[in-house]
Amino acid sequence: MSVVLASGASGFFKTLPSEGEDDDSHKVVPIGVTIVICLLAFVEGMDIILIGVTQQAWYTDIANWTLATAGWLSMAQGIVQNAGAVFWGIAADRGYMKRKDILVVAAILQAACTLSLTAVSTIGPMWPIRAFNGFFLAALRPISNGIVADLAPKATQGYYFGLMQGLWSLGMGATGMIVGPIAERTFDLPIIGPAQGWRLAMVVVSSFAIVASVLCAKLMPDVPAAPLSDEERSQSPGQVALSEIKSMFSFFRLPSFVLMICQGIFGSIPWIVMGNLNTYARLCGFALNDLIWLQAAGLFGMLGGFLGGYVSDRLVQVKAIGLKGRPLTAMLTVAFGVPLQYTLWWGIEPGSALNTLWVFVLIQCLFNTLATWAQPGCNFPVLSQIVTGKNRNKVLCWEMAFENSCAMALGSNAVPFFFFVFNLPEFTYDKENPVNLEMARNLGMGQTLVICVPWIICFFVYSGLLRTFERDVRTLTAEREAQLVEMN
Repeated sequence: MSVVLASGASGFFKTLPSEGEDDDSHKVVPIGVTIVICLLAFVEGMDIILIGVTQQAWYTDIANWTLATAGWLSMAQGIVQNAGAVFWGIAADRGYMKRKDILVVAAILQAACTLSLTAVSTIGPMWPIRAFNGFFLAALRPISNGIVADLAPKATQGYYFGLMQGLWSLGMGATGMIVGPIAERTFDLPIIGPAQGWRLAMVVVSSFAIVASVLCAKLMPDVPAAPLSDEERSQSPGQVALSEIKSMFSFFRLPSFVLMICQGIFGSIPWIVMGNLNTYARLCGFALNDLIWLQAAGLFGMLGGFLGGYVSDRLVQVKAIGLKGRPLTAMLTVAFGVPLQYTLWWGIEPGSALNTLWVFVLIQCLFNTLATWAQPGCNFPVLSQIVTGKNRNKVLCWEMAFENSCAMALGSNAVPFFFFVFNLPEFTYDKENPVNLEMARNLGMGQTLVICVPWIICFFVYSGLLRTFERDVRTLTAEREAQLVEMN
């Protein structure tokens, strides 16, 4: 079966077009590649929300756990993730490891990190575990994006990135729906005995990463990176480092690349704190079983991912819009997302008539359907067009890890910071008696500021891409054509 799924790639690899060729309609993404990249996106979605939907149990089960502790751990993971991205990007572009092998190794070791959390009862061991988790996680999405950018025609890249975004959202939604309600419970298992729900959840989540690693080994064909010149192959380690830094900084001359980093920093901050929704709902008086329906709304993210890619591809095909359709898609989704999140966290007061399960579910369904278009519709397609050739893997890795690290530094402790600035009582949570409307209101205020303000900034950053993206693509196309003329 794996041979069948991987077939279709070999003919493409033999006829890789030069960067000067603009007609890429002959490109094809093998089914096996599509399966693997979607499953890896699913695993990443599970990981990003896992801590958030389990931490309401950690206030009791992990000694000295606080909201600030969660922030510092996220920051540590982000810093190491940045270093990991440099390693994986260079390894892929320099041919030290095949991209397929990178994904296999990173997925299995990321699973090991998640599985090791099942044995933790204090904060100390969590530092190296989350740091290594970030290191291996840094390889999954950027390397997958680079493969899609190499294999998929530009006109349909939104579709494939939409698939990945949909599975990423499915990972978040399914994890929240299943893990959230069981995190605070204890199960009596045969042979094992009493086991806390969140520990069982870690085992299940890590198993998906193991499956992804195995399927990657079986189904993913070897997707060759752009060939290196004789000079590049003979470089010393010091020369390699200098060359990589130069190639990375060469993209800063493109205004679109700078804007993409800016939007990535501010756009990633809200996702860091959205995992607090289960804790907020419990403070408002929602039952544990209500969390199933609340998180089930995340499944609409699959539809949202597909819609984002579809809308973007359709807008690009409109002659009067063209490439402006990519940032326009992102502006639309931010315009949908900000008022919905404001309503959820601050517009509806805890304990009020509208502070009910089904109102929250409706808001979350609309949010996941309409406010998740930015990555598949704009971010990934834009980066894939302005970052090309042999630099693609490392630049995508560096860019994503840099923006995520900055977002972690700014956002991981932003909510506790606002508690301090506004002189609010220290955040506490008692899983035996969780209802606390005053604490819910304080948390809602912090969440509103950390989510809405960065996304409003994002809206204006995306508007800048309306002016720069099309111009930068024309500049890069002219440069490639000039290089071809010189070579001939």
